[in-house]
Parts: sequence; structure tokens; C-alpha cells
Amino acid sequence: MDDKRIYNGIMRIRIIATLVIVAYHCACPYHYWNWKGYLADSQRVAINVDFIFLKLLCNTMLPAFFMISGFLFYSRKEHYCDLKATLWKKFDRLIIPFAIITAVCVSLNLPMIGVASASGHLWFIRELFLFFCIALLLYRVKEHWIMGLGIVSYGLYVLQSRLGFTTDEVTGQFLMYFIFFIGGYYMALYYNRIRENRIRYAVLLLWIAALAAGIQSVYTILFNIVLIGFIPCTSIKNKFMLSVNQYSFGIYLLHHVVIFAVFPLPMLQYLYAHHALLAITLMFMIALSASWIMCIGLKKIGFKYF
Repeated sequence: MDDKRIYNGIMRIRIIATLVIVAYHCACPYHYWNWKGYLADSQRVAINVDFIFLKLLCNTMLPAFFMISGFLFYSRKEHYCDLKATLWKKFDRLIIPFAIITAVCVSLNLPMIGVASASGHLWFIRELFLFFCIALLLYRVKEHWIMGLGIVSYGLYVLQSRLGFTTDEVTGQFLMYFIFFIGGYYMALYYNRIRENRIRYAVLLLWIAALAAGIQSVYTILFNIVLIGFIPCTSIKNKFMLSVNQYSFGIYLLHHVVIFAVFPLPMLQYLYAHHALLAITLMFMIALSASWIMCIGLKKIGFKYF
């Protein structure tokens, strides 16, 4: 297995996923955040946002973020045999930035957008740390058994909506996403097989069929296999894209705060009220560039967390 080619592919997925989640959050006032300021056909905008980000790009590619994390963890599992040291590194890498961004949101007293808060995106960091804790606790357990846990949890997630029972937010997110984290092990194990033409095209057709049929539980899982199968493995030459990859974690942490900070500005309020596409595009440029520049600046002064 050619590690360089593999990590080129993973890098490309990380870059795409970072850009997608920033774009989605820029469109969220019309969708999940229930903002009521749009003066045109808000339902049409919401339908388009739902199709592009939640269906076509399968829940804004958040499962792909978890899959990448599991892929990298299990492909280098032998490097994490010192469990205490690894746990501290993950705590330092995830929970301390989580706490910093939470403190920033509280200190700035950023306004809500509809039902959403500036710190709302941090649940991903919390769940990712939880998944690493589980992986370390089950370090000596065969991955097939852990995948069994992922399948059961995902099955419960699917059934809860059909059987009419609900869980709290943390439990629901665990049930939905853990399968993607442990699925990263199989993506690493069968990487070359997945990229064989007969397999990747078969999976592509299955994904299209599941998407057309509206079978969310199936097309969300297949989408990640399609990514692995079709994302190019060539080296990235574009310096901006390389920089987005380098600062992807910091961009994820900061972009959401930027959106909440600048959304109340009169110009953006006007655009969001009258010109949805222009508003989303401009906010995307502001959120991405501002968070990217802040990451570069923080690195220059020796700040290590973003």
C-alpha cells in the first residue's frame, strides 16, 4: 500500500470537507438555524440547501471527517500503544481548543441566529474526543468487534425515528457517527480494493440508486466509500489548498465564530434578506479567509492549538 498516495487522497478529502462545512454554515440561516429574515421564497432556498449539503454531500461531509480520523488512527495504531500519552495528546489537541473557543464565544456574547449559537459547531470536537477514548479503551479488542458496536449503534439511530423514541444530543450523535470512525479502519484496510474500477463504479451506482430512492442510512455510508474510490491520489500543488489542509482544524474551530460575529452587520443583513446566493457566497469568502488568516497569525506568534 502506497502511503504517500493514500495520504494525498485523505488530504484532498479533508480539504473538500472543510470547504463544504464552511459553505453549509454560511447557508444555515435559511435552513437549520430557522432565521426568519429572508423576504423571498425561504422554502425554496431551504430545499436547495438540504439537497446539496445534506443529501448530495451527505450531511455536509461530517461523516467523512470522522472517517478520516478513524482511518488515520487505525492505519497507525501501533504508534499509540502508550495509551495514557495518546489520551493526553488527544485531550491537548481537541478539548483544550474546545474550551478556548467556548470561552471566546462566552466572552464576546455573540448573538443567536435563529435557534443556533456560535459554539454550536463544537459538538463535533466533543464526539471525536469520545470516539478516540473508546478506541483507546478498546485498543486490544479486534476491530471487527468494534465495528459490531458501530453497526448496532447506527441501527439504533435509524430505528429511533421509526419507532418514535428519542435520545439526548450526545447519545444521538454517538449512535449516528461512531460507525464512520470505526469504518475508517476498513477504509484503510481495503483502500486499494475500493479503488479498483469494478468495485468503485459498482459502489457509485449503488450510491446514486440509494440517493434517488431516498434511503438516507444507505447513501450516507456509501458516499464515504465513493470518496475513497474516486478522489485523486496525486500530490497537491496549489499552495492555498495545501494551506487549507494545514489549517483545516483551526478553520473549523474559528469560521463559525466569524459567521456569528459578522452576520448582524447591516450589509450582510440586507444581502441575507434579499439575495440568498450572493449572501452565502460573500459570507463564505469572509468566514474562510478570516479564519484562515487568524490561523496563520496565531501560528506566527507560537500559538499551537489552531
